[in-house]
Amino acid sequence: MKLHTASYLIKEGAKNVFRNKLMSLASISIIIVSLLVFGVFYVIIYDLNINTRLLKEQPHVVVWADENLADYEVDLIADYLNGNAHVAGYEFLSKEYALEQVKEILGENADILEGFGEGDFLRPGFMVELQDPENSSTFVQEISKVYGVAKVEYSQKWIGFIISVGKWVQGISVILIAVFFLVAVFIISNTVKLTVFARKHEISIMKYIGAADWFIRWPFVIEGIVIGVIGSAVAYVGTCYAYKELYEYLNANIVNFGTDLLKLATVQEIALGLAFFYSILGMLVGALGSILSMRKYLKV
Repeated sequence: MKLHTASYLIKEGAKNVFRNKLMSLASISIIIVSLLVFGVFYVIIYDLNINTRLLKEQPHVVVWADENLADYEVDLIADYLNGNAHVAGYEFLSKEYALEQVKEILGENADILEGFGEGDFLRPGFMVELQDPENSSTFVQEISKVYGVAKVEYSQKWIGFIISVGKWVQGISVILIAVFFLVAVFIISNTVKLTVFARKHEISIMKYIGAADWFIRWPFVIEGIVIGVIGSAVAYVGTCYAYKELYEYLNANIVNFGTDLLKLATVQEIALGLAFFYSILGMLVGALGSILSMRKYLKV
């Protein structure tokens, strides 16, 4: 294909978008909505995967002893940990350490702890590192039976929960995105159909003088692609802006980023993936809508 021919086809395809402004706007709007839905589930799944990976990288199990245990009874739990084959090492969390953590959390309100002694109401604990994190469930069952152990916290249960949530999110997202994209293909197909009908006479002349089928078809394919690209661009900007605002809000008001409890991806981390999927999906839906329309209404 020569350069001037390609330039002509692209210009004609772009012009077609503006020949049916209302239908083109409807097509662009449904693509935007479809991609926004895709974007919401994309970032949710992306963040779930990040937190699942972080939890898997944490081999720690926190064992809390009863606050009423005598020191020698706490030492017995330490002796058990020393002799357990699953344990690679541990760090003792004293009541005094726990008290300092509570004071740090309370900040200016830490004075409300006056009169409670040196953390006597708090539990001592052990931050345990396992030889193999895969054995965390087995270790938890064993340590939970040891006298004086009041509570055991470990990341494996959260991993299972996050994976379960992720599967549900993926299933729901596939259904919703499929519905929206089918609607988008239908509307784009009708948009292109209107353009074809409006140019029936011109198309007949082109066929009569021997214009190749691809020469007639391509402007309509490009019309659908342009609609898809415009919708993708608007959806991309909207998704990135909304996610940036959400990230900053959570960072300032709810989540203490930098802890291992929760991590959200930054806009920069999701931007490239979103741009790739949005552009591919937008152009694919636009082209597919055009092709389906021409197969039915454009007899060339």
